[in-house]
Amino acid sequence: MASDKGLQTKFELFAKSAGETEKKLSLENVKRWFKQSGIIGEETGIDNSDVEKAFKKVAKEKLAVDYSELKELIGSLSIEKKIDPQQLMQKLSSSPQGSGSTPEKGSSNTPEKGSSNTPEKESCNTPEKGSSS
Repeated sequence: MASDKGLQTKFELFAKSAGETEKKLSLENVKRWFKQSGIIGEETGIDNSDVEKAFKKVAKEKLAVDYSELKELIGSLSIEKKIDPQQLMQKLSSSPQGSGSTPEKGSSNTPEKGSSNTPEKESCNTPEKGSSS
């Protein structure tokens, strides 16, 4: 199971790498961390709107949450989605360090094989066979 200290360390590292000045995370950075760790996704049934709702419930009028508020947010999500909070904390504790400036596997920022983002061998400006230059 995730140790509380391990999760707090990840929280502080994530806040620092996300450019947060205090040991707090904005809603956007919480969602980014949750996506990286696999909390937001089909496996858990948690989506962005679930995280936004839980964030607003915990943060109220504030724009960022501290570590204890993050734990409340996790608790709120786990009750709402009937998921063990330790499972969510484990995912967060084992997520990659940092704010995720590099695309994660399978993200929309990563071109997939055969997608329109990958260059195709279409028309080149080379002479056709049999024509002279």
